[in-house]
Amino acid sequence: MSNVTESDKILMQNIIHLVQDSIPEVNVTLMEIQKVNEIYNIRIPISTRTFILGLEQLRQIQAYSPARISDVCVGLSTETPHVTVRVTTETRPLIFSETDVIRIFKRSRT
Repeated sequence: MSNVTESDKILMQNIIHLVQDSIPEVNVTLMEIQKVNEIYNIRIPISTRTFILGLEQLRQIQAYSPARISDVCVGLSTETPHVTVRVTTETRPLIFSETDVIRIFKRSRT
């Protein structure tokens, strides 16, 4: 987390803990965090060869902070499956559509 700014550290730690709670098969000790432009790429390897990862688990991670978590995906490289979470920096302008605003508005009314 050395390349994460102080203002983003707490959010990043919370997201990493949430990923670990949502997907117990990840190995947080081997995670990598890269900063490209104004996006952090958190890459966390999955420690088991056999696993099932549901859409609801990925949605739960993204729903934690829909304004800051731009993407959650699962990949396979060099035969190691991993979860990648893309988080925007605090300084990046928010990008949203009319549907996002309606969804957030409806959620806040319930």
